[in-house]
Amino acid sequence: MSSAKIIWTKIDEAPALATYAFLPIVQAYARGTGVDFELRDISLAGRILAELKDKAGGLALGPAAHAVSAPANGGGLGPAADDAVSALVNLGYGRSEAFGAVARASQALGDGAALESLVKAGLKELSA
Repeated sequence: MSSAKIIWTKIDEAPALATYAFLPIVQAYARGTGVDFELRDISLAGRILAELKDKAGGLALGPAAHAVSAPANGGGLGPAADDAVSALVNLGYGRSEAFGAVARASQALGDGAALESLVKAGLKELSA
């Protein structure tokens, strides 16, 4: 009997609740059938990481200048900035480092800056 694989994807926001509620049921149903499960992260942060992993390899992970503490409530910088902080944390930077870099990038770029611009500017801040 050949082994089959189901690739189960992680997703953003509310659909993730349904995804993770249904996954154990599918795993229980497939138990003993030779079907393997593999989780893949296709969330926004996961896609940013996949895109930047080759480009960010040479960046220094040292402390950022003028580090700012990250507020517990997400910082109130806006959804794009919160996603940019999450992406930088997923790249291995500390939350306060990432928050400080994104806060400085957000000030430099102005309100309404795109996520991609915030991540790029945040990486530049962290490597400076």
